[in-house]
Amino acid sequence: MNLHYGVKYEHLGYHLDYHVNGKYYGSIKIQEADREVVGYCGKKTHVADEVIKFKNKKIHKGMTYYTYLYPLCGKSNIDVTKLPLK
Repeated sequence: MNLHYGVKYEHLGYHLDYHVNGKYYGSIKIQEADREVVGYCGKKTHVADEVIKFKNKKIHKGMTYYTYLYPLCGKSNIDVTKLPLK
């Protein structure tokens, strides 16, 4: 179990999102974080040295793309039936 915003949850790994020119191209699931900062603030810029294939899209060799890392959170320890309704 990991702690995130004061809530314990089951850690399932991370997903790495790929974007080109502000458009989502796809994602892959990874087990270990490849950077310290996750989310938009952890954005990294890359230049493709080979073709990266997703279901319906490709990032061609030489294209600039961006990656964002997000944690995959599983079951939490919060009982939602006991939360106050607003």
